[in-house]
Amino acid sequence: MALTKPIRELLQNVKYDFLELPRKKQAAAILTLTLLTYLAASSIARYKGQVTRNKESARQVEKAPITVKVSAIKRGPFEDALSLLGEVKGIAEIDLKFQTAGVIGYIKHREGEFIKKSELIATLNQKEPHLKYRHSEIEYEWQKRLHSLGGISDLAFEGAACEYELARAELEKSIIAAPKDGVIGKWHVEEGEYLTPNETAITFVDTREMLIECAVTERDLPKVALGQKAKVTVDALSGTELDGMVSVVSKLISGSSRTAPVKIQLLSPLKGLSPGMFARAEIVIFKTQDALVVPAAYFHVEGGKYFLWLAKKNAAGECIAQKTPVEISYFTDDELLIKEGAAEGELIITELPFGITQGEKVLMEDLKAPPSPQ
Repeated sequence: MALTKPIRELLQNVKYDFLELPRKKQAAAILTLTLLTYLAASSIARYKGQVTRNKESARQVEKAPITVKVSAIKRGPFEDALSLLGEVKGIAEIDLKFQTAGVIGYIKHREGEFIKKSELIATLNQKEPHLKYRHSEIEYEWQKRLHSLGGISDLAFEGAACEYELARAELEKSIIAAPKDGVIGKWHVEEGEYLTPNETAITFVDTREMLIECAVTERDLPKVALGQKAKVTVDALSGTELDGMVSVVSKLISGSSRTAPVKIQLLSPLKGLSPGMFARAEIVIFKTQDALVVPAAYFHVEGGKYFLWLAKKNAAGECIAQKTPVEISYFTDDELLIKEGAAEGELIITELPFGITQGEKVLMEDLKAPPSPQ
C-alpha cells in the first residue's frame, strides 16, 4: 500500500528516534502508523468514488432530452393587404357657376339629391331676361310669318332670328342645369343672395363611377401601385364588401400629415352608395400562391440575420435542436416568407427552452401545423 505524503514525512522525522525506543513502544508506534495510513487511504478512495459518481450523474443529466413544442412549416397561398380609412366620392367634382351676375331666385334641388343630365337645378331672378326673351320670341315668330309671305327681305328675317337667339342665350346664363347624371354635393349660396360669374354656386358630383379616397402614409406609399386590387366595405351599407382597383396614386406628400391621397375605383358600385360615406379599404400589396409562411414570433434575429431553431434527426436517429440560418423573401409584422434555409414539413421549435444548445437532444411535446395563410 503506498503511503501518503504526510505519512512519509512523519516517518522521515521519527525514523532515527524510533530505533532508540524500547521494543514495546516500537510495536505500538508501528500499529498507530498503520492505522493512520489505512484511514487516510480509505478517505481518499471514498472521495474519488464520490467524484466519479457525481461526474456520471452529471453526464446522465446532460443526456436527458429537453421537451420542446414544435410546429411544421407549411406551404400555401399568402396575401398581404394595406388597411386604410377613406371617404366615398364621385369620379369627379364639378364647380357650377352662373354665367351672369344676379340674385338667386329659385333652387329646385338640394344637397344629396340625385338628378339626371340637363335637369334644372337653380335659376337667378329671371324677370328681365325672361321679358327680353319673350319679346324677341314674339318678334321672331311675326317676322317669320311675314318672311314666308314675302313681306320682308331675307336680311330682315335673319336679323330677327339673331335677336331671338341672343335673348335665349342671355336667359340661359341665368340657369344652372345638370351637366350629367349625378348628385348635388354642396350648395355654396342660398336663395336671395347676389352672385357674380366668378363665384361657385354648387359643387356637383359625377356619380357615374364611384371611388374611395384614402390618405396613405409616406412609409406605405411605395407599396401602392396603379391596378392593385382592393376590398372596400362601407359601414352605412351594413359592411357589404365591394371590389375595387387603385386608379390614382398621388406622389404629393402633405407637409403636416405626411400622407398622400390614393383613389380606389369601385368596380361594382352598390345602390345606395353616396358621396361622403365613411369607408374601409384593404389594398392587396403582395400576393403569391406558393410560399413558406412562418409566424414572426418563431424567428430569432442576430446581427441582422434570421435564424430558426429546428428539431432534426442526427446520424444516430436522435432528435436534436439545430439553429438554422434562413433567408427571407418578404415579411410583415406578423409573418415572414422563407426563401432559403428551411423546407416544407420541417419542425420549428416554437418555444425555445432557456439555455438550449446546438445539437442538444430534444423530445417533441406535440406537433401542430399553423393554419394555411389566407
